Amino acid sequence: MTLPVRTKERDRPIAATKFIKIPFLISPDELKEMLKNVPFLIRCGSVITAQEAIIPTEDYLQLYQKYVDALQQGQVDEALQLLPKLTIYLTSNLDALYLLKTKEPNLGIVRLCQPAPLFKPHHFSYSTVDHKIRSQVFGPDAISWGLMLSFPQLVSDPETKEIFKSSDYPNNELFQTLQRWIRHKTKPTPFQIQGQRVITPIRMGNLPWIKQHPQLKRLGLELG
Repeated sequence: MTLPVRTKERDRPIAATKFIKIPFLISPDELKEMLKNVPFLIRCGSVITAQEAIIPTEDYLQLYQKYVDALQQGQVDEALQLLPKLTIYLTSNLDALYLLKTKEPNLGIVRLCQPAPLFKPHHFSYSTVDHKIRSQVFGPDAISWGLMLSFPQLVSDPETKEIFKSSDYPNNELFQTLQRWIRHKTKPTPFQIQGQRVITPIRMGNLPWIKQHPQLKRLGLELG
């Protein structure tokens, strides 16, 4: 199976808004369980062939395993280098995406014509000024914390500009399945901040080593 291919003249990507975002860090075994009923994982963010677009689940799990191993061993630079490869779309059907051809023969970039769940690397920062934790704030002290699952609530037709709910599309069921798995199999991450236990919406799985996360130790940030 391969993605449908379109030329520039037929390029009609959807526009999406109002994303639900769920950050999480789980073990490789937990990710394997989470993905066991996901039909297709699709590479995105780079120029690829239609054949390369679909990534085997086992290949993705191996990448994630290397990322977690690097974090656990304190090899932060190695872990960060793997992050771009962890950005993928998840879809129940290949009709939700297409490959937009570039000028290079047989190469293109992945576009969405229907909403699809997205995995991308997740970071958070801790401010010593206001003692707040903020997701997806980048900087030298940003802490790598697994992935973020996101899915839009609204999309607009590229031609008519009509607005539709994402719940009208097939991948909404897949997103809800992933969302339920995270809710039931992970827990909110607690931190000790200024002597108080603060519960955050950042999720975590069964990670016996997590208190030794090298970036937490460097900032002196402790789990509660």
